[in-house]
Amino acid sequence: MASTMQKPLCLFCPLLFHLIPLLVFSVHVLATVSTAAVQTEVEEADALLRWKDSLDNQSQSFLSSWNTTAGSGRPCNWFGIHCNKAGSVTNISLKDTGLKGTLQSFSFPSFPNLVWLNLSNNSFHGNIPSHISNLSKLNILDLSVNEISGSIPQEIGMLNSLTYIDLSNNLLTGTIPPSIGNLTTLPILYIHMNQLSGSIPQELGMLKFVTEIDLSVNSLTGTIPASIGNLTNLSALSLNSNQLSGSIPREIGMLRSLTELALSQNNLTGPIPSSIGNLTALSSLYLSDNQLSNSIPREIGKLTKLTTLFLEINELSGTLPLEMNNFTLLEFFIVYSNRFTGQLPQDICVGGRIKSFAINGNNFSGGYGIVYKAVLPTGRVVAVKKLHQSQNGEMTDFKAFTRSNASLPAKLYWQSMLPNTPLPKVLKDLLQPDAGNRSAFSEVDVVAEPGTNSGRRATYGVGHWEENKKFEQKEIFNTTTIYFLQDGLHPDKKMKLTFTKSTNGSNFLPRKIAETLPFSSNKLPEILNYFAIEPTSKEAQILKHTIAECEAPSIRGEHKYCATSLIIN
Repeated sequence: MASTMQKPLCLFCPLLFHLIPLLVFSVHVLATVSTAAVQTEVEEADALLRWKDSLDNQSQSFLSSWNTTAGSGRPCNWFGIHCNKAGSVTNISLKDTGLKGTLQSFSFPSFPNLVWLNLSNNSFHGNIPSHISNLSKLNILDLSVNEISGSIPQEIGMLNSLTYIDLSNNLLTGTIPPSIGNLTTLPILYIHMNQLSGSIPQELGMLKFVTEIDLSVNSLTGTIPASIGNLTNLSALSLNSNQLSGSIPREIGMLRSLTELALSQNNLTGPIPSSIGNLTALSSLYLSDNQLSNSIPREIGKLTKLTTLFLEINELSGTLPLEMNNFTLLEFFIVYSNRFTGQLPQDICVGGRIKSFAINGNNFSGGYGIVYKAVLPTGRVVAVKKLHQSQNGEMTDFKAFTRSNASLPAKLYWQSMLPNTPLPKVLKDLLQPDAGNRSAFSEVDVVAEPGTNSGRRATYGVGHWEENKKFEQKEIFNTTTIYFLQDGLHPDKKMKLTFTKSTNGSNFLPRKIAETLPFSSNKLPEILNYFAIEPTSKEAQILKHTIAECEAPSIRGEHKYCATSLIIN
């Protein structure tokens, strides 16, 4: 009986003999994995603490949890640190924490699983270490808004898992490394507002998945590479405020996903390529302050989604193509300081969305008439070509979009600016219907309080003869009148008012020129010489008088708004 009871037990002996080694091996593997995880965690904690010790002590207030003495030895519990399930650091996010120091003591090899590094908007300085290439799993790199200097290391091209790079707003110098072309899966590249020089590498065209590139506000030179046409997923390209030269490559027309193209403030020459008509998704086009020439291609009319068009300060000529009438969504139309001729397309404002319209400094012929801005009781703003005076208050506000507000009848203009203030009798007398047939410039003196300075000149688009007028007490108001006094008229105040029927607007000098010119009566000969103005000419006298008025003390109740750089009529 005993022998029969023991026999089944012996049947399991071979099985147990084989299972025991497997169990021992499994325990060994688990122990090894656990040990490795602990070792990684300890190494990462040590690396973070060493880096913390290298930072400026006064900037570490956000890092108080980074220690091993308060039960928070695991970095996963520290401020700005996130880990994976194994306890290894994956995210370091220390944006806007006031940190000050360098990256030289940051041990990049100690973080094999790091996918997110955001140190933006701090005070880091020094260069970007080449061993950043050890972050092979890094997706997000944001070092923007710091004081990082030196060049962008070639090794950055080894971070082929990157999906976002932002090195903007730093002090980076040198060239853009060609190795950046290795980041073939990169969608976002921001390196704007640095001091980068040299040319844009052809290898940039290898970023076939990139959607946004911003290299603006640097000192990049050379031409825009034709390889840019390979970036068919690109939606925004900003190369403005550099020193790029040559022509706009026709390959730019291959970027059919582009919604914003900014090439302003460079040294680009030649015509606007007709291939720009292929950019049918484009909403914003900035080509201002270059040396572009020839006429605007008719194909630009295909950009029916365009809301913003800046072409000012170029050498563009010819007539504006009628196809620009297709811009029914246009809000900003800025083409001043070119050599355009002919008439404006009649329906350029037909969409009624125009917010800013600048065409001065060209040779347009004819006129575009009066286009009114009207505010309906609902608050909706509309553009009106023909305006009939309303008797029932349908419109609460109306202003002219034309280059001279005189295109709006004087009474309506006054009401649009000062709806609750009656037009003074002295102005009613001056603004006669036939006044526009008189001299282009005339002045009227309004009697002022004794002992005060006379005011500065103001312009209104009506010609009249010179008269002396005095405001009666009942005609005085204290509401601001924008085209005479800044703070209203007062009894017996004397102001010099200038009326004009001229429709010539003022041309603003480019900032880089204006900032080099003195604005002082003592420097008047230097100013006249710069603009080749004869000292005895009428223009010289006007310029002299304008500067003198701005330098003169204000009269009581007047606030002067004089430019710090010159504005030439």
